[in-house]
Amino acid sequence: MRELNSINNPIGPDEFNVAIKCGPTDYHFIPLGGDKWYNKSGTAEGLYIDQSLVAGEVWFAMFMYNGKAYVGNPQYGYPFYNDETIYFAVKVGWDVQ
Repeated sequence: MRELNSINNPIGPDEFNVAIKCGPTDYHFIPLGGDKWYNKSGTAEGLYIDQSLVAGEVWFAMFMYNGKAYVGNPQYGYPFYNDETIYFAVKVGWDVQ
């Protein structure tokens, strides 16, 4: 694994890109799959999101429910993430011995 300088840093063909951001009570990872960022909050079904949301100042819980996308409101207890976003490249197969 290696830290990247920005969301647009190139990665190798044997790597994938992941973003992480922390919040007051939680942290969240969003991986890039091919050319789409995949956001999955908790046990809810995940969804692909636009790169502008990944690069945003604040991430909110996003999830699919009955085929519709929702954004969780922190006022109702949904987590949010407002710290610096860190991007890193992870070697494909890093967990295979």
